[in-house]
Amino acid sequence: MKDVRGRVPDLILEQFALGELPPAEEKRFRAAMGSDPEIARRLKDIEDSNAEILARHPAEEMAAAIRSRLEKAKDEGDEAEISRFRPSAGARAASLLARRASFPIAAALVVLAGAFAIRGSDNAALSDAELTRAKGGAASLQVYRKTPSGSEELPDGALASRNDLVQLSYTSGGARYGVILSIDGRGTVTFHLPQAYSGGAAQAPELESRPHAALGSAYELDDAPSFERFFLVLSDKPFPLSDIYAGAKKLAGRADAASAPLPISSRLGQSSLLLRKSGSGR
Repeated sequence: MKDVRGRVPDLILEQFALGELPPAEEKRFRAAMGSDPEIARRLKDIEDSNAEILARHPAEEMAAAIRSRLEKAKDEGDEAEISRFRPSAGARAASLLARRASFPIAAALVVLAGAFAIRGSDNAALSDAELTRAKGGAASLQVYRKTPSGSEELPDGALASRNDLVQLSYTSGGARYGVILSIDGRGTVTFHLPQAYSGGAAQAPELESRPHAALGSAYELDDAPSFERFFLVLSDKPFPLSDIYAGAKKLAGRADAASAPLPISSRLGQSSLLLRKSGSGR
C-alpha cells in the first residue's frame, strides 16, 4: 500500500475518504492508520479541506455561475472558453465533493473546479508529475529505474546516479499528441518521444491512449552533474517540435533549469519529474 517513499499515496487516502476502497484494501488501510498517526493526520487534512471548500463556495452559487458563463460562451461561439468547462479529473476536492452532492450540482462543482485548475496550470510544472487538463483527466509521466530484482518507480526529487538505466512511460489523460524530453545539469536537451529529435520541421507524434504506455527503449543516465529533469508536453492538436526544442534549450541554459517550467505556449500542457544526481555509479 505504501509507495517507494514509504508513504501511503494520496489517492488511497482520497478513496478511503470516499468509501471507495475494496474491502481488503480498506482493512489494510485501517491497520496501517492504526500504527501510523501521520496517516490519520493526512486524512483529517483532506476532510478539513473538503469542508472548507464547500463552506466557501456553496454548490448552488457555483452551479448558477457556471451555467451563466457557459451559456455566454456558447452564445459568443467562444470554443476556447467552452473547453475550459469540460470536467478535469485533476480537481481532487471537486471530485470528492461531487460524490456527496446531488447530481446536477455535483456536475457543476466538478466543471468549475476543472476550469479553475486549467487556468491555474497554464505553463506551470505540476507537483507529483500530475497534469490537470481540459479534457481526459489526469496525465502523468512515470520514471522507473532498473534494479537487480526488477524495477522501482522514482518519485519527483529522487536520487539517481550515473549508469542508472531508467524506463519512461506516460499516461496521456486523453491528449492525442505529445512529446517527452529531458534536460540535464550540463545543459543538454534529449528527446525521448520522438527519440533523438534534435531540430527540423516535425510535428509532435500521436500518443497511445492506454495508461502507463512505456517507451520503446530504456535510457541510461550519463555523468552530467546535478540533475536530470524529464518533461511531458501534451496537446489535443499537433504542434511543432521546434518550438518545444527551442524552449528546452532556453531553459537548459538558465540557473533555475531544475525548477522552472518550460517557456512554451500556455496552450500546451506540461508536467515534469526531477531526478537529483549523485556523483557515483550504482
